[in-house]
Amino acid sequence: MSRKSKREIERDLETLGDTVDGSRTELIAGMIMWWGEEPELTEYLASRGFVVEREERTHDNGHRDVLLHPTPDVKDVFHSVTWHYPGPTTPNDAVRIRWDADAREEAVDAAEYPVEYDAPDLPEEPITVVEGEGWAAVAEADLVAENMVDRRSKAEQEGLEILGEAPPVSDREKHDLVEIDAAPVAYGER
Repeated sequence: MSRKSKREIERDLETLGDTVDGSRTELIAGMIMWWGEEPELTEYLASRGFVVEREERTHDNGHRDVLLHPTPDVKDVFHSVTWHYPGPTTPNDAVRIRWDADAREEAVDAAEYPVEYDAPDLPEEPITVVEGEGWAAVAEADLVAENMVDRRSKAEQEGLEILGEAPPVSDREKHDLVEIDAAPVAYGER
C-alpha cells in the first residue's frame, strides 16, 4: 500500500470533485482570502454592480478553477469602506456600484473574458462612500457612518474636529475617547 501526503490526498479529492459534480473554486484576483464555490462570488459581486470577468482555468495537475477580475477593483472598494477608514464607512454588503452608462459599457467592451453584471437595486437617496472614474460605490444613508471614535490626543494631533465625548463605549474614560467628524472634507482639511 502506497502512502500519500496530505496535500496529495487533497489534490486527489479536488480532482475527484471536479469529475463528479463539475464544481469549481472561484477566487478574486489579488485577494487572498476571498474564495468560494462557483458561482458564489460571481453572483455576490455582480448583484452589487461590479462588472465581473470570469477566467476559467485548468492547471497542470488537472485542477480547474475560475479567477474573477472585477471592475472596479474589489480590494480598492472594500478597503475604502471598512470601519477603520477615515471618511464615510459602511458594511461591505450594503455597497452598490452606480455606473455612468458609458463607463460601464467601456468596462464590458474592454473585458478579455466573459462578463457577468446585474444592475443593482440602488437606495432612493444613496450616499457616495467612495468613487472612481465613471462609477461610485453607494449605500443607503442609514447604513453609513460619518463620525468615528478615537483618542482625544490623536484627534488633536491630527487636527480633526472633535464633536464631543464618545458615546457609551467600553474604556471611554480610560482612553479619553471622543467622537470626531471623519467625513472626507473634514479629514482632508486637517
